[in-house]
Formats: sequence, structure tokens, C-alpha cells
Amino acid sequence: PLGSFSLGWNIILAPKFNPSEKATKSIVGATAVIYVGTLLTVLNAPDTSPTYDLADIVSLASNKQFHVYFLACLAFLGILSHHGKRNGYGIVNYCGLAGCLGGLCVLFAKTTSELVKNALVTGNINDFTNSFLPYIFTTCMIITVLTQIRCLNTGLAKFDALIVVPVYQSFWNAFGLTGGLIFFQEYKYMTAKDSMMYTLGLCITLKGVTMLVQERRGTVLKYRHVYE
Repeated sequence: PLGSFSLGWNIILAPKFNPSEKATKSIVGATAVIYVGTLLTVLNAPDTSPTYDLADIVSLASNKQFHVYFLACLAFLGILSHHGKRNGYGIVNYCGLAGCLGGLCVLFAKTTSELVKNALVTGNINDFTNSFLPYIFTTCMIITVLTQIRCLNTGLAKFDALIVVPVYQSFWNAFGLTGGLIFFQEYKYMTAKDSMMYTLGLCITLKGVTMLVQERRGTVLKYRHVYE
């Protein structure tokens, strides 16, 4: 939940560093909606801290639900990239790509950290000496974090931080939390109420993103009309 406070700081600091950005009522309202949705998803996601070894990670990665989720992520990335190349990259393209890659990066970082934690706790480093998988996870983590940063920085260079940061944060939370729920099968620890509130939080967050994108489009059309 503390990570959500970055949305508030973004509203305060973005206009300070770039006076051309204005925190309008629409932007503040949409950011507040995203904040509420983010809190609902985070607070209703299970919080478990088991220790995993390589065999556990491989078993979790063999889960069919994770395969569907991972393919959905690849399809999402492919669709946004194709749409951007064909119609031009917009806020949703940059933020969606960065957020999805960020969620995958968190997943790869989590698996890598779990293997390191297990090696430190047990004193057994066989997972790193007898298999190349930990190094694949680490490589994927590095690739996704660098690509994520590039997409986010490009989006920030082209569009206002007041809109880019909340939209990116929304995608990042959605993919990061959902990926962890599915890969580590944490959804099994969720009650019916938790699932309902988590889904509601995602829907509220999506509504906030829609409001911000519409605000951006409205501003562009307004200035285009003035200059015409």
C-alpha cells in the first residue's frame, strides 16, 4: 500500500519540475480513483512468505494457469507493440508495455530471490551449480527491467508525468500482483470476499486509467481546435 503514495507525490512534484503540467481536477480525481483501486487490490491479495527451492519453482512454472497467464502477457505485449508501430505509440502503449514488463520483472526477481534465500537458509547451493535455470531467471529479470525503464522513460519524455505515472502504476500493479497470485498459486489462500474485492479493485483501477486517457485526449483536441 505504501507504494501507492507515489501517486500523491507525483501530483505534488510533477508540476514543480515541469511548470507546463497542471494538476487539473480531472487528473486529481482520476488519480484518486486509481489510488482507491490499487489499495483494494493490494489489501485483498494474500500475504504469504514460504521458502522455495528450484524444484518448487519448476513445479510452479509447470502450472497450466501460469502458462495461460504468461501467454496472455506475451499477447498483450505483442498487441500493444503492433498497434504502436501501426498507429503510433500513445500513453497506453508505453505505460502498458512498461507495466506488463514490470510485472514480469517482479516475477523473475521473486523467483531469483527465493532461490538465493533458500541457498542462504539451507547452505545448499546445488540449485546454482547443477542447473542453468537460476541464471535464465536472472537474465530475464535484467532484460525486462531494462526494457521496462526504456518504455517508461520514452513515455515520460513524450507525455505529462501527471498522466504517465498513474497509468503505468496501474498496469504494473495489475500484472505484478496477478502474476504472483497465479505463479505462486496464492489465489488458493483467498476467500470469496478477497477475490471479489480484488476484482473490484482492478475494475476501479481500469476506470481511473480510462478517465486519465480521456482527459489527455480532451486536452489534445482542445489545443488542436485552438490552433486551427
